[in-house]
Amino acid sequence: MTIRSTDGAWIDTVCHGRVTHADIVAHIDTEAGQGLLHRPELIDATAATAAFSAAEARDLYDFVHELGQRRPLGTVAVVVNDDLTYGMVRMLGLLADRLTPVHPFRDRPTAEAWLASHR
Repeated sequence: MTIRSTDGAWIDTVCHGRVTHADIVAHIDTEAGQGLLHRPELIDATAATAAFSAAEARDLYDFVHELGQRRPLGTVAVVVNDDLTYGMVRMLGLLADRLTPVHPFRDRPTAEAWLASHR
């Protein structure tokens, strides 16, 4: 996962290939280290596939929940191309619902409109 830009209204991130639990934790750690966790984020995962289990999704929730106890978390929109990744992001969104909105999308314009409406 690579942060392309932090200059706009939200963090613009792209990921390719298999995205694992470790990849997501490393990305969140990078954002935390840069003081970016409070910012909204658009993740372009159209060239990626979720490669983590439901149990790992719950572990990610626990990790993010702990961070969210200490600082505000930004809204996250994830643009995906496949059903598996959509489902995993949707599961993360349901788990994280009380912390911050996380939502999968099939196209970037819809994701951008959603992010703009959740500021």
